[in-house]
Amino acid sequence: MNILIVYPYFIATGGVEKHITELSEHLTGFGHNVIILTCRIDRTLISAYPPEGIETPISESELEKIGKSLLVRTKLPNYCRLFRISKGSYLNLLVVAYELSKSIIKVVKKYKIDRLYACEAAAIIASYFAHRRIKKYSPNLKLIASLHTSFAIKHKPVHEAMRHILTPFHKVVVTNINQNTYNRFRKDYENRLIFISNWVNDRRFRKRYNCKQKIRRRFGIPEDRIVFLCVTRLVPAKNPLNVLRAFHLLKERVDRNDLMLVIVGEGNLRPIIGKYIQLFNLHNYVRLLEPLPHFKDEYPLLYNLADVFVFVPFHEGVSMVVLEALASGLPAIYSDVPGIPKNLLDVITLVNPYSIKEIYSKMKVLIEEPNIIERSKKNSHKVTSHFSISKLLPNLADVIL
Repeated sequence: MNILIVYPYFIATGGVEKHITELSEHLTGFGHNVIILTCRIDRTLISAYPPEGIETPISESELEKIGKSLLVRTKLPNYCRLFRISKGSYLNLLVVAYELSKSIIKVVKKYKIDRLYACEAAAIIASYFAHRRIKKYSPNLKLIASLHTSFAIKHKPVHEAMRHILTPFHKVVVTNINQNTYNRFRKDYENRLIFISNWVNDRRFRKRYNCKQKIRRRFGIPEDRIVFLCVTRLVPAKNPLNVLRAFHLLKERVDRNDLMLVIVGEGNLRPIIGKYIQLFNLHNYVRLLEPLPHFKDEYPLLYNLADVFVFVPFHEGVSMVVLEALASGLPAIYSDVPGIPKNLLDVITLVNPYSIKEIYSKMKVLIEEPNIIERSKKNSHKVTSHFSISKLLPNLADVIL
């Protein structure tokens, strides 16, 4: 079977990209052909429909192999820049989707696609624009939509528009915070709507005993510290500044010199974080690391160098990085936001992401009660049993196939 996965931008360190890569590996492992269609991250895309936190172009080849899958990057025409009224403009979204739909038609025609899996709003709208024309090239083609963010639930007019756009889709998959989208849409779609949570690759993310110091040496982290770890894109929605401020407060109020915060990520807040570290002389206590592509062997080791994971986004239900941290045996401080499954509530520490004092207080509790850290290592099996890739990914593949 020939399967096309469409996503507006593909970055090696992104969460949705992780979802797409692991899905592609699964499908190609069963002999299916997978083509991933995305846009080139150049000045035109950044001007028209920028990936959050990216302000400079990324050097990319037009065609690339991702495992056994083919990654195709299409270039948007320069005129798309002219429709940038404001950040997040719906007009820009429609223009980019229209141009992306042209590439969808070409790929469907060339590779005789049987299934089209569209991730996120731009890809879904592009598939909607293309679906009438691509039917004549692939009459048995099925469209599947996948929503990974809260885009479709922000405003009622957007909800109504998306309900119409999703009409030709055979199935609609929702993940993460979109457990709320699921509750809102399920009356409209009945048997077409499916909730499949984010998963964790428990073959890669696991407890690694007696190797923490070795891994710390590998990443240049002092071996005698209690390490808080935050792995995220450095953008406002992910809220890394409040993690940094809470750690600074902890450092000021707790008379200890063995604490360290390691932030791993890239984004437009990185210069601000760097200035904050410099302004408050935190060089010896805060380490800012470049993100690692999720397919690199070193990436899972990041979690094994830490003692506590801290991630407090303003809206995310089942974040992949939190699942990875929990599967690695770390206690996790996480945002008290809608969409968190009940079977996660007893293994994470919830905080108000807007409250620096509350984040600080939970960080303080964790370092003062080491038994919590040990209990988290024992609870990691609860996470892997519910959110294992071997359990959830085949369910998604069945939906697509």
